[in-house]
Amino acid sequence: MSPPRSASSVLFAILLLGCHADTGLPGAPATPAATGQALGETVLQDATTPMTIVLDESTVRCSAADYSATFLKVLIPQIAEVTLLDHTNAGAPAPCIAAGPCTETMSPASIVDPQRATEAIELRVLRTEVTAVDHDQRTCHVSLREELFTTIRGVAFYHLRNGLDREPAYADCVAP
Repeated sequence: MSPPRSASSVLFAILLLGCHADTGLPGAPATPAATGQALGETVLQDATTPMTIVLDESTVRCSAADYSATFLKVLIPQIAEVTLLDHTNAGAPAPCIAAGPCTETMSPASIVDPQRATEAIELRVLRTEVTAVDHDQRTCHVSLREELFTTIRGVAFYHLRNGLDREPAYADCVAP
């Protein structure tokens, strides 16, 4: 797991402020006696960071680590500098981003070019607070979803992590 960062403590403090008023959903109207379940999402941050990455046989691979199939992945150490959650898959030496299942046409050979060992990319990091309120059980669950998006040599890459789960008191999630 990556070391704590000042940005993570800031966003974690935002998450600790509590759920959204009444139903736990942003902008939801007041309801005197809510029943059932409510799910809400609030974008906390949507930022794009330019970076130059290395694309060679040590960073571009087909791997099944943390996946149900073998996926085309690129190891990008700089991801750790711009994310709160750890995007490193089991056994990998650095955080990664994936393009999808490896095939004959989508493989390391489709990304690695010995004449161009580096590539300038734009990495988009989308952080979303997900709030689930169960009015019948009187529970609240809040978590952070962090998604990564980029395009590398014409191929779309994506990665997802969830974390920083917490269960604040129900009253804190529904209080005006």
